Amino acid sequence: MAGHHPAIGDVRGAGLAIGVEIVHPGSTRPDRTTAAAVRDGLRDRGLLVGTTGRSGNVLEIRPPLAFTPAEVPVLADALDRALAEQPGR
Repeated sequence: MAGHHPAIGDVRGAGLAIGVEIVHPGSTRPDRTTAAAVRDGLRDRGLLVGTTGRSGNVLEIRPPLAFTPAEVPVLADALDRALAEQPGR
């Protein structure tokens, strides 16, 4: 997905906890505004994520323990759509 959305700077995590860093496209500068808009877009789609990090630009994805492979496409589709809604992205 990072190849289709230049606002994704990095993806990292451990276990089910995933951090998706949102940056200004073409740079490594944190983009707190877009991160908040994507977070809100995911919430509008029924997925609760937070923002974290020193600059508040990392989407904090911590699915419940009952998260199964069947839910992965739901999360991926919602994230893809929320990112696509961002102007200039």
